Amino acid sequence: NAPDSSAELHQVALFHSRSTLSLAIAEGNIGDHRVTISGVPGRRTVEVPAVPLDDFLDRITMPLAVKIDTQGAEPFIIEGGQQVLAKAGLLVMEFCPYLMRQLNGDPEVAIALLSSFSSLAVMRGGKAETPRFMPPGDAVALLRDKLRTALETDEDYLDIIARR
Repeated sequence: NAPDSSAELHQVALFHSRSTLSLAIAEGNIGDHRVTISGVPGRRTVEVPAVPLDDFLDRITMPLAVKIDTQGAEPFIIEGGQQVLAKAGLLVMEFCPYLMRQLNGDPEVAIALLSSFSSLAVMRGGKAETPRFMPPGDAVALLRDKLRTALETDEDYLDIIARR
């Protein structure tokens, strides 16, 4: 979409380590493909190479904004991207405890990263809301509450905007 830009495309999944992952394809919704351990009913899977986000550290230019909306794989991307994410002035991400648990991911990894930002807006996923920024401690309390109350569905999630 930007032929004159400096954007580079890489056909890899981001993860905490170099590996090969199974990706469940969502026919008709390219925004809902997801890494899977045991498959997703009704979806075909393909094998994809995976690399840590920090493998791209030498290509990062500032300022840096990052979006992580990876259907539950967020903790693994964060684990493999500590150096890159430390440079981000803006982070937009989805927080879905149900999907994280399906991958045996630790939501506390995401919470730890988010607590390193100076202000966060936490919004109900899929809802049009005006972001209201708050101190990290208040946002962390909301995220931990979501961990306790999240329904067992991929439709119960939060959208987060974090700024340094």
